[in-house]
Amino acid sequence: MHHLMRAYGAAGHDVVYVDGPRGLGRGPGWAVAARHAGRLVEVADGVHNLTLGPAWPGFERRDGVGRIARALSHPGLLLTVRAALRGHGFVPDVTMLLQMPLGRGLWGIGPARALRVYYCFDLPGYRAADEPALALERETVRGADVVFTSSPAHRDRLQSLHLPTFAFGHAVDARWWDEADKTPPGWLSARPGPRVLYLGPVNDRLDLGLVHDVARAMRDVTFVFVGPVDDKAPGVRALRGLDHVHFAGALPHRDVPAVLAHVDAVWLPYARGPNQRHIGVPLKLYEVFIAGRAVVATRFSDLGEAEPEVHFADAPAATVSALRRVLVDPGAGRAGRERLARDNTYARRVEEQHQRLATFLS
Repeated sequence: MHHLMRAYGAAGHDVVYVDGPRGLGRGPGWAVAARHAGRLVEVADGVHNLTLGPAWPGFERRDGVGRIARALSHPGLLLTVRAALRGHGFVPDVTMLLQMPLGRGLWGIGPARALRVYYCFDLPGYRAADEPALALERETVRGADVVFTSSPAHRDRLQSLHLPTFAFGHAVDARWWDEADKTPPGWLSARPGPRVLYLGPVNDRLDLGLVHDVARAMRDVTFVFVGPVDDKAPGVRALRGLDHVHFAGALPHRDVPAVLAHVDAVWLPYARGPNQRHIGVPLKLYEVFIAGRAVVATRFSDLGEAEPEVHFADAPAATVSALRRVLVDPGAGRAGRERLARDNTYARRVEEQHQRLATFLS
């Protein structure tokens, strides 16, 4: 979402991006939040970041303790934001909560006349999406005027609350790719090709059983995983035992193009299930397409206009066959993938969203 806010700033809008509150006394981040509370820092053209002060422990809990913590925290958080905005001379026309289903109290961040937009880009609670999380989201949404979502599935889910609801898929920052240093990192150059890449967290959102079966069947291929790894997820330990599987860990976003430029294909082996379908087009898909890379994926979600550019396979044998076909000619279809990515930039998303917002602001 930082990319979207930067795109708003680049389009000439004034944006104040408010970091979510840290738990009081929990982890090193809370001390930093306390020291910098209310401070506005320009992070990009037209975009300022505002740090909130610490919140009471349990602020994000979805039970009675969480409600009490939010009731205790909201007044101080709102005062911090209002004072910072006043000092900056910033009077927002739009207040947007980005995936923060934390009750209706936070809507008071902006003036009463500001348009209130709830932006949902994942299920609340991310993996769990249990009823308390969904109930808290409904409570939050009832304080909104408009709802934006990142997928049609989320749009359909939230339309039942009878608010204007619109889906805007994820996008890509074309400059992120075009201006990047694409010199291959040494650790990647040391790994023989062909190389198949997965980008994102390695956790139970992946079908790790499928990953293990396919990796064992393709020992002539280097499988590279870039992203944080949950070693407690079933199957990760077995994958670490394969010498042609490499876990690079999390990389700064600016370093990802140098990896994408030097792999032969990208694999998205997400587990399939009722919660996964809400993903829609994954955040990283257009980043992969702008690099021209072919994609093999499980049918975890409806990918809309991107589906013709993806090779789908769910079972181990079918996945091996799909990857083998792609690796024979990795450049096949590259022009179509790149064109689709450049039709789905954050600049375009800002134009689309601003058109929607303008109808309500007028």
